Amino acid sequence: KEKDIKREIYSNIIECKQSLAECNEKLSLTLDQAIPILKAARRLLYYQMERALLMSWTRFKLRLKEIGLDAKKISAAIVLQSKWRRQMMKKQYDSTMITIVKIQCFVRKLIARRRLGGLKKKRKEALLVREQLVRAYVARCQR
Repeated sequence: KEKDIKREIYSNIIECKQSLAECNEKLSLTLDQAIPILKAARRLLYYQMERALLMSWTRFKLRLKEIGLDAKKISAAIVLQSKWRRQMMKKQYDSTMITIVKIQCFVRKLIARRRLGGLKKKRKEALLVREQLVRAYVARCQR
């Protein structure tokens, strides 16, 4: 089981790195292009959750070996394991939510900056047109 989990985690790492590389190549993001960033972030978060769960599971198994639990204490070990897993997943969930909020903030900031740049260009163009019209009007009036 552990080898399969490790293989899956490593494959997820490779997918995350590839997705993030694709997103880094596309720095000029639109709303449609922001989707790969969100997918990569989701994969990265799943990887972090799997890694934390695997690490806590291996630590838990080592502790059980140190204690030397026998067959009678297996049910107590299951209770401990479920409580430990709950605590770990709660911590992981909290950190995941913080990461998601940061990613959303980053994407929204990119989108807002691009919109602002477009609006500034339109404003400059409008000012140029207005200046040309004023100059043409003044030239006509002087004739």
